[in-house]
Amino acid sequence: MLDTAKTANMPGIKGFPAVSPIYGNNPSFAVLNVDTRSGVITDYTMHVLTNLTTAGLGAPGKWAVEYDFSQAYGLDGLSALSLARLWARLDTDSVARTRFLQYYDSGTGRAAPAAASWKAYWCGIGYMDPTAFDRCNRGN
Repeated sequence: MLDTAKTANMPGIKGFPAVSPIYGNNPSFAVLNVDTRSGVITDYTMHVLTNLTTAGLGAPGKWAVEYDFSQAYGLDGLSALSLARLWARLDTDSVARTRFLQYYDSGTGRAAPAAASWKAYWCGIGYMDPTAFDRCNRGN
């Protein structure tokens, strides 16, 4: 399980939706905020293609900011600790969970986890060991 006390100095892992819509998401990309002295990623802003159905068919692509990580989740930057705190909140905070699911597929609603399978996604983020994941997913 993710432990916020142990993750303060660990590297975090953050996945992003694909640039290609092949998985049901809107194409998107992240602009990273990087501390120029340390090289540490401190935050990110997601950009999303808003006109997927017409882009490339004579219409130029229209990109827009989808969200800023710190602002969207009310966190103080991007770090392993903030990711661990967000993971813990997703289990009980329906507003944070709704945002996470909305952003999961860049707002299409086609590739986000269904409510019935949400717990498996959440367990998969925090429990990397198969036995622990299975226990979490079964609600034990």
